[in-house]
Amino acid sequence: MTIPVLWPWQGSKARLAPFIVSRLPPHQRYVEPFAGTAAVLLAKSRAPIEVINDVNQDLVAVYRCLQDPVLTRRLYRRVQWTPVSRAEWIRAQEPLASPDVVEQAARFLVRMTQSFNGLPSRKTWGGGLGPIVPRIDRTLHRLAPVADRLRGVALECAPWDAVAARFESPETLFFVDPPYRTDHEDAETAYDANAPWTAADWDALLTWALGSPAMIVLTHYPHPDLHRLADAGWHHETLSVWVNAKARTQRLGIAQGHLDAERDRRDEQIWWSPRAWNRVVHQLTLWDFVSDDPHAEDLG
Repeated sequence: MTIPVLWPWQGSKARLAPFIVSRLPPHQRYVEPFAGTAAVLLAKSRAPIEVINDVNQDLVAVYRCLQDPVLTRRLYRRVQWTPVSRAEWIRAQEPLASPDVVEQAARFLVRMTQSFNGLPSRKTWGGGLGPIVPRIDRTLHRLAPVADRLRGVALECAPWDAVAARFESPETLFFVDPPYRTDHEDAETAYDANAPWTAADWDALLTWALGSPAMIVLTHYPHPDLHRLADAGWHHETLSVWVNAKARTQRLGIAQGHLDAERDRRDEQIWWSPRAWNRVVHQLTLWDFVSDDPHAEDLG
């Protein structure tokens, strides 16, 4: 059963997770080096060993709280009784005076739920621009099922390559959803507040993926560098999805004009390493390929 993600997140695989899970190969160990909302973990069945990692310490603080019932209750109450307020939203962005994992996690959730469109990077408070209270309520109601799913899941807060080296093996499945590269080769993409994702990082990730003995499923927008995977025999499928921000603001009635399929949709690609795809093919029937055609219905 798919468990909804805790908060809105640009680039989250929440909509694509059911399709991705249907194409995961059998595995003994499952690792997400770039967890984010952990949408795919929340949609898949348990594996004997599961690891999620993210370099965002505030995000990991939320998951750490959810692995302790006492901390979970404290986090619930802290977020529940936080006013919808620009002042609270600003305070949630200030550094903590002293270490407190619950306060760290709560401030992160306040930023995610009270920012306009759920995108704190836009630095815009969402009060008066959308339904913040329902968003907060959804997050609170999802704490318990997410906490239950995280039982037994190992948490890491380290660079992706350190996690890859630690857990790499032929029986490990890596679901890799890195920060996406833009069309501008010199542009830096946000990886963490203090660690931008650069062209060198992207090259290192592809080099690792091509040489790893593990099974790898990687997602990204179409990018010229991905020919390296195609040349090495990786399988890929392309899915068309709505751009989150545009679609959501249109539904709220605060965006101008109408959604346009050509302008407001993007292609997402899912890539399987040869070892991963060979195992996927062995567990799928012809009917699976026909009935789960990613182009048969709108996945956006």
